[in-house]
Amino acid sequence: MSRADASARERVPTYADLVDRLFPRLSGGIRWGLDRTRALLASVGDPQRSFPCLHVAGTNGKGTVCHMVEEALRLSGLRTGLYTSPHLVEFRERIRLDGEPIEEDALLEAAALLWGEIEATGATFFEATTAIGLLAMARAEVDVAVVEVGLGGRLDATNAIEPEVCAITRVDMDHATYLGDSLVRVAGEKAGIFKAGVPAVVAGGQEPEAMAALRARARDVGAPLTLARPEARSGALGRPRWFAATGTLGEVPLAPALRGAHHLDNAAVAAHVLAALGPALRPSAEAAARGIARAAPPGRFQRLRARGVDWILDVAHNPAGAVALERTLAATAPRRPVIAVVGIVADKDWRAMLAALAPGVDRLVLTTAPGVPEERRWDPAAAGAEVGELGLVAPDFGSALDEAVRLAGRGPGGRAPRLSQVGTVVVMGSFHTVGGALRWLEDAPSD
Repeated sequence: MSRADASARERVPTYADLVDRLFPRLSGGIRWGLDRTRALLASVGDPQRSFPCLHVAGTNGKGTVCHMVEEALRLSGLRTGLYTSPHLVEFRERIRLDGEPIEEDALLEAAALLWGEIEATGATFFEATTAIGLLAMARAEVDVAVVEVGLGGRLDATNAIEPEVCAITRVDMDHATYLGDSLVRVAGEKAGIFKAGVPAVVAGGQEPEAMAALRARARDVGAPLTLARPEARSGALGRPRWFAATGTLGEVPLAPALRGAHHLDNAAVAAHVLAALGPALRPSAEAAARGIARAAPPGRFQRLRARGVDWILDVAHNPAGAVALERTLAATAPRRPVIAVVGIVADKDWRAMLAALAPGVDRLVLTTAPGVPEERRWDPAAAGAEVGELGLVAPDFGSALDEAVRLAGRGPGGRAPRLSQVGTVVVMGSFHTVGGALRWLEDAPSD
């Protein structure tokens, strides 16, 4: 560590200090604009210009696409950076170097170098975190970084980068308070990441009004647009073999590790993003296929077994995500009874989410996840009154999980009944909810 780094480090001496200082900035809400982020980056020499970036937006699936793309690039021999949000369990998950959460020392050194400007500009939590992540990647000398949009696109802090390729996954209604009350407006905000001459990849199968807005923005800024759709041909025993028909990589096989038909759409976007890269970064078709097949970010229909029951953890946090989750439950037929622990934040359309999920479950346990800011907490009791006998309101998160385990088949005495009687606990509703469940399960023995 240089003398300058050591001096800066005194501003943020420990990881706990950093987390304690960053998280109160969440209460400041969203402040649109790129000026503060650009000022932060300029104060440390514009580190985002020292490596090529890929930029991914969308309502659902953007984090999954980022993980698929990063995995493929790393398998091709490149040193990678990955910036995603929010985290599930620990803040360091947001910034990954070569597939691993950033080490505390590297995170602290980047944060310390920026802290004076963070305070001077009054930067928000996400603005500060974005600048810290980009600086940390530059200091780690990554060959390429994959960057996920936080909210929207046009005015999101990540839009301060100058990407090699932009991508937009499926666009659905979400964050209407911030992004607009129509698909046209939401799509327009997300398409704000498009840049002149920069290849833009868009998931096919969009609603017509969303697609029209995306096409219009690409045309207006001069971004060459590619629609990404999974294609199929008959394979062994008549089962479809999925692939993405790209120009530079040819046919890239799509066999994502993640369950659910919607992940084929995400895989197609990832394949076309990789195909759109220049020769210096573009992986082989084999590396692209392997990366897509290996990427398995936690909380995406994540299955495990603990405390005597099966678990499915999914970060579905809006109506479209709830629809995808219910369809995947129907396709995979988990052991019944299926008990869903649901914790939704207040600014989401929880009525539509619960209506979408209800056909696939036997009981809803409604609760509030740990770590949700006071102003974003929903009212589980009000939701319980609407869903009637299907719903059960739990006073706190731990008791909600305990009750779900009991309802899924494990009796209060601690002995599990016959295997055929043991059901499944589904945890969904937000990153807070799934992250809280993962922490709760950390000490549980797998069985």
